[in-house]
Amino acid sequence: MFHQLPPEDKIAEGAPMSRIAKCCTLSCFAVLLLWLPLFGQSAPPATQPTTFHITGAISGFENEHSFAVIFDGISSKTVMTNEAGIYEANLPLGLWTMTVVAHGPDGKIFTNMVRYRRPPFRVTAPTRMVFDISLPQGTLCTIYVGGRDGGPPTPEDLDRAKASCAGEEFFPVPSEGVPFEVHVWGGRHWGACSQVTNNSAVCKHTFATYNTLSVEADRVVFTPFPPGGGILEANGSVVVRDSRREYHRNSIKFLIGGGQAVEAQ
Repeated sequence: MFHQLPPEDKIAEGAPMSRIAKCCTLSCFAVLLLWLPLFGQSAPPATQPTTFHITGAISGFENEHSFAVIFDGISSKTVMTNEAGIYEANLPLGLWTMTVVAHGPDGKIFTNMVRYRRPPFRVTAPTRMVFDISLPQGTLCTIYVGGRDGGPPTPEDLDRAKASCAGEEFFPVPSEGVPFEVHVWGGRHWGACSQVTNNSAVCKHTFATYNTLSVEADRVVFTPFPPGGGILEANGSVVVRDSRREYHRNSIKFLIGGGQAVEAQ
């Protein structure tokens, strides 16, 4: 025989289920409160491009240190030298050119007064590059340039005369569509260094660059080999810098080509 439970027992029996329901409701509500702020947040910022650091000292004429350094690549960036002629910049990885121009005491940049141009160089990994520049001295050399048959000089004639004054030579050694060049300058045999009294660094030494390679020595010679490439040879107090390190030698040879400079054993 079954007996009906009293009403108060029914209430007591149902009480635990009510508490569970309340707990579930409160838990769900708490989770919802935690999630709501997340819906209002913006998307995470895009990954910043990886960069490399480049710095160096620029040696001018008669302790001149007022220069602007212009980097052109995936973007453009201009930095000024400090009182000691030091420049530095952080740049995204990629292909860059570097141009040094004059600027006045008021900060005005004279882009028509190019003092130095470094051909394209490509940096593919984060690094710290040190590239000191002894400026070619074309501004201190004057050569009369005449055209063929007494006519006016062509732009090519003027470029050759300027290069002769500055002690600069450019040899195209491209790679995969990139117009890499071997750039050689300096040495007393150039027009601006012909005077015995000229004791500037650029007349005492010869300099060369190719891609990220920089070489300074008493004598640097590049011998091109067709169809593209050649041998870069440096002798006497050699200082070599690339995107990884700096080292010194009495003499060294590099096989140049395909964007690479490989030491010849």
